[in-house]
Amino acid sequence: MSRTIELDEALVSEIEELARREATTAAAIVERAIRRVLTETAASPRGTRLEWKDATVGGEGLQPPFTEDNWAAIREAAYERGSVG
Repeated sequence: MSRTIELDEALVSEIEELARREATTAAAIVERAIRRVLTETAASPRGTRLEWKDATVGGEGLQPPFTEDNWAAIREAAYERGSVG
């Protein structure tokens, strides 16, 4: 089956050079690379839950004036110039 894909010229040059060294075709190199990626992807667990290290710190939660769940105010304060420090 024939398909057309666009590849970076430098990558095509590398593929063609590898094909020459291995006495095969560029298509065979590309197919081998795609099969490798598909195999690796199939072997990796899907839906694996990411585990985060507990990074909680002591404290009493949000402090005034941020106790009203006003995320817009929190975001604005976080990005104010000179507010850090």
